[in-house]
Amino acid sequence: MEREIAEFLVSPKRQDMITGENYYRGKQDILFRKRKVIGEGGELKEVKNLPNNRLVDNQFCKLVEQKAGYSFGKPLAFSCDDEEMTEDLKKVIDRRFLRLLKHVAEDATLGGIGYIYFYIDGSGKPAFRRFKPYEILPFWADEDHTELELAVRIYSLYGYEGNAPERTDKAEVYTPDGVVYYELKSGKLIPDSQREISDGYIPTEYGNAEPCKRTGADNGCNGRKRRGGKL
Repeated sequence: MEREIAEFLVSPKRQDMITGENYYRGKQDILFRKRKVIGEGGELKEVKNLPNNRLVDNQFCKLVEQKAGYSFGKPLAFSCDDEEMTEDLKKVIDRRFLRLLKHVAEDATLGGIGYIYFYIDGSGKPAFRRFKPYEILPFWADEDHTELELAVRIYSLYGYEGNAPERTDKAEVYTPDGVVYYELKSGKLIPDSQREISDGYIPTEYGNAEPCKRTGADNGCNGRKRRGGKL
């Protein structure tokens, strides 16, 4: 798994996902353009005493939002023979979910794929979380990519150690049996001492994750519980 993660982090596919996200947010290559002339020996060198005007006309952002808005701009229409079931569905497939679905459609346009994670929140209600495409390393159970065997989420947390900024790389392994938490240090998966194996998952708005139940198991794959945490 460490080898798969290392290859994923530097893969052209993931870099294309990040490039798509940057272009969508206006961080485009034109901003790094340098004006150059032919110097001594016929080599190009940067010229700093001439204007180097750079302007971002983000048509890419407009096209992505237009495509997502065309596909998911209108509310979903559904009906059931059981009126009570229809009302229950409306409580789950609400405006918030439709807004999330539109954002996931934007992710799919930018990165080629989008992810929605389903979980039960602390109050026992169904909830959904969006994961960025470049954070997820999927392990597919079939060639058609319709069923996940497991998935790894890789992300970074930023904080301070005293006055010095500090970055911590995290890895979360999602299996049908639960979620196992690691820190990623120099390409090695180290069990996260601040997190325990959980049979559920409640993400926070800042990207940290809090398990909905804690267990006394050790931080290893052999200690996973047998229920919850479904992919």
